[in-house]
Amino acid sequence: MKKIIVITLSMVLFSCSNNDDQPTNEQQNLNNSIAYFEFKLNNTPFLYQQENFTNPSFFNEYNHSYSIFLDPYYRVYSYSSTLYKFNYETTESISLDFHNLFGSSSSIEETNSFYTIFDNKPNNFLTYNDNSNNMGVSVGFSDIDGNYYTSQNGEQSNSMINYTSTTQSELNGYKRVIITGTINCVLYNSNDSNQTLNLTNGKFKLIFEESNL
Repeated sequence: MKKIIVITLSMVLFSCSNNDDQPTNEQQNLNNSIAYFEFKLNNTPFLYQQENFTNPSFFNEYNHSYSIFLDPYYRVYSYSSTLYKFNYETTESISLDFHNLFGSSSSIEETNSFYTIFDNKPNNFLTYNDNSNNMGVSVGFSDIDGNYYTSQNGEQSNSMINYTSTTQSELNGYKRVIITGTINCVLYNSNDSNQTLNLTNGKFKLIFEESNL
């Protein structure tokens, strides 16, 4: 009788453990979305999510740029991914930027190297006090009233970003990566650095696309 009780109890514990490992319906919904950024600002929750291509709450726009320094043919590439309110109904948006991620004098090399560029993503936050040529990340947020906040406008010593996955893809002949991760940082009003928002519990799934310029 004792042996039967022990076996039954073990099966119950094993079953509970398996259930704990399963994602919640909310998390599964996020995982299945095209892109999202879930976060809190001063403990107020936000969720910017592109659920589909036809009528999403937000849509994920990915941009790229390059800077030219001493050599007019040498380009240093940066990549940005932003979630905007669909149809620009409001000014709300949040973005994650990778600054100065890759340098080359050939646009073909940027295309050929695109997937490997994101093998070594930066974990440091680039601020306006840093050398503008440095590699780093930043976050930008625009609220419903059009006020813009950025992590670049102040101290980020306690901020962090971790990457949980990087998936390669391609759309219409352009290479893309889909990056997931977690983030905490401080956002400063672009016009008054004394006004701050603490971004906590940040989770994201964002798309970045090659420049091919």
